[in-house]
This record gives sequence, structure tokens and C-alpha cells, in this order.
Amino acid sequence: MKRTFTLLTALCATLVIIQYLNSSSRMQVVVTPDGKPLSAPLSVPSITLSPVATIPGSVGFGPVSQLTAIDYQELDDTVIVSLNAPSGLPYNFEKVTRAGVHTQFSPNAGFIEEVHIAIAPSPDCSRTGNSIGGFKVGDVFVGSGFGQISKITPDGATTTLFSTLPGETGLLWGGLAFDKTGLFNGDLLACTTSGGLWRINAAGVPSLIAHLPMAGVKSVVVIPNDSRFGPIAGKILVGGTPTIESSGPPDNGFVVDAGGSFSSIDFGIREPEGLRIVPQGGDFFATDVPTHTVFMAPASQFSSIVGDLVIAAEIDFDTGTGRLFDITYNPSDPSARANGFLVREIPGGRIGQYEGITFACSTAPTPPCTLTCPPDTC
Repeated sequence: MKRTFTLLTALCATLVIIQYLNSSSRMQVVVTPDGKPLSAPLSVPSITLSPVATIPGSVGFGPVSQLTAIDYQELDDTVIVSLNAPSGLPYNFEKVTRAGVHTQFSPNAGFIEEVHIAIAPSPDCSRTGNSIGGFKVGDVFVGSGFGQISKITPDGATTTLFSTLPGETGLLWGGLAFDKTGLFNGDLLACTTSGGLWRINAAGVPSLIAHLPMAGVKSVVVIPNDSRFGPIAGKILVGGTPTIESSGPPDNGFVVDAGGSFSSIDFGIREPEGLRIVPQGGDFFATDVPTHTVFMAPASQFSSIVGDLVIAAEIDFDTGTGRLFDITYNPSDPSARANGFLVREIPGGRIGQYEGITFACSTAPTPPCTLTCPPDTC
């Protein structure tokens, strides 16, 4: 990705620090969350995060744009980010192209706090039709208030209330994500600040899956039914942060089954905020709070961990940076945690503070041509 924008002078020092943290001289050794070198690095990739766009604050509203959530829009190969938390003023969303051009996405304003985004994906990156759950591909779903989810058309022009979660008192700050596995019928999953975990079908009908005993749940993903994930395969994983951030022990997340039964899980990662399964051929995108910047790393750098779980730690108080980890279940590995999970930091994956991560999809392969060339032509 070409660096097509000029950084603000006030951000230069911060970006120099980030480049230093991400430099190969600092990141040659693969480590566990507590900083111990792994006995065997296996195939953990080393990535290079490049800035795509820096979005400054709006005139009259202060210098900080507070980038939060991000998701990939396959219809036009862009990403949409939420910004201007906590007020949502003067507006809530921007669209960012790969060339670094960023523009206001929609007229929405005043959606408070950290507004999360989920864009309905096609099953094969075809850019047409419906998701596996029956949602129109490209429709944008956002948390728009206490227990409310709104739908925005792909052009940003029209916003409608999509679903109201009955009895829910929390904001959708906890996260929005589509089930891409089909294990939960392709529904939209939503986490709230009160600990509510919901699924919503394409008609907007919500069902409560569980109420988790933790305020501040952050990010959600359906784990594929794959042996590489051991006891969490086929279940929902929810990340978590404390109500008051501190330098205390790592925070727990929760693993939830379709019936609503849940148990806590600890990967040893502080502030586990971004949760994604690595797709084949999809570039990685992330938002960084201190620099108000969208970063990107190419799909080729993740090729050795396609299908794995990636977790972004919002900020690690030991290093003062956001960190990126690859997670698999491998209890026989000497570096695995007591619960059997192998947690490996991805070299080069540190930024100032992760808020949102996403992957692009890869274009569906073109069907082979069945036409034959006439002998008198070829």
C-alpha cells in the first residue's frame, strides 16, 4: 500500500515511536503475552503495518477524532470507521479508500460512545446477493443507542432502526459481528455494555443468548468448528475489558454455546478487544487511537495462519502499546498455556492502541472459460 497522505506535524513523534516498536530489530523474537520467548516460533508471521489514512478532528470539535470500530465494505473495496466518540459529533462515520482518501460516510451524528459496525458479507466475496443469514450484502449495521441497532444503506444515504433489544439497558459498545460460519444461522451477533449477548436475524428479530456477568464486554466472533480451536470450537467468543482500566491482571473473556451456557477463558491478554478469524487472501486493517490512523497489512503476511484466531489487545500496560496475537489450541506444545492454548504475539503488530480490526475478503475466483477457439482463428 502506497503511503499517499502527509502526516500532521503534531503526529510525527508518535509515529516515529510506533515505527521503532514495529521495527525488525525490536521484533525478531516471537514472545508470549508475558514477554517470554517461545521455544519454537513455528510459523508465526511477521507483518508490516502501513498507514492508510490519518483522520484529524473536526474544526470546532477538538483535535482528536477518536477512531473506534472498523469493518470492510466489499461492494467498493473500502473500510468504514466510526469516530468522534464519545459525543458522536459532528458526525459518526467515515469511509476510507485504499488510496487513503477519507470522506464522511453518512449524515448520522450523535450516536454516543464507541459505536461498533458490522457490514453484511457475501459468502464468497461476490459483492452481490445476501449473506448466509439472509442480510443484504453491503448493508451497514451500527449501534445507535441503548439496546438499539440501526441499518445504513451502502451509499450512506438512508438510516432506519433495524432492531430494538427488549429490556436491554446497555449500549452496543460491546461489539457487532456477523456469524460467518453458519453455526448461528448467519445471524448478527451483538454485545452490550451491560453484558448482554444477542443474536438478531435478517428480519430484525432479536433473541437473548446469555447475560454475561461482566460489564464492558468488547468484541465478539463465532469460532469455526475446527479442531485447531479445541474446546471453544463452534462457540461464540466474547472479549472483555474492565469497567475501570488498570494495570491489574489480564482480563477474562467468555465462551458461549448456542444454548446460552458460558464459561470464562483467559488467554493471558490484557484488553482483548478485537477478535477475528484470518481469511484466505484478505488484507488486515486496524484503527489506532493515539494517531487517529487506519493501518493496513497485506494478506500475504498472514498466509501461514489462515483460519487461526487473531486477537488485538487494546493496550498492554507493560509495553504501553496495542499488541496482536495468534491463537490456536495446542496443549502438547511446551509454550502452551495451562488451558492448552498457544498464544503467540505477531511480530510487527504493535501500534499505539487498538480499537478495531477487520480483514478484507478476497475476490471469488473467476470461473474457467468453457469456450473453444475456432481452428480457423487460433
